[in-house]
Amino acid sequence: MKKYLPTNFDLVDYDRELLKKQLDLETVQVIMDRDAEREAAENDGRPIYVRSVKRFTNEEGMFERLRMDLQRIAQEYGVDEDKVNDTFFEVSCSKSKLIDVLKG
Repeated sequence: MKKYLPTNFDLVDYDRELLKKQLDLETVQVIMDRDAEREAAENDGRPIYVRSVKRFTNEEGMFERLRMDLQRIAQEYGVDEDKVNDTFFEVSCSKSKLIDVLKG
């Protein structure tokens, strides 16, 4: 039974902000299916599951993250958010070019 208990090596320490950003950018679907072949081979009566993970782009979260970034840039440079949005489109949607324009 001890082999099924997690050790400190198995536990992951997540950076909360990085995890939130990752969840904003993609949706993760985890599916657990029983593995009949391994159950039959082990023959000890315990169910054995196989995990499959599918990742999908979260477009709503991606645009929300972009909106938050542009809002932060507007506050940082003391510029109206509408002006920042217009300038962002004028510089081909490049945040680095937007910051250069706002600095200069």
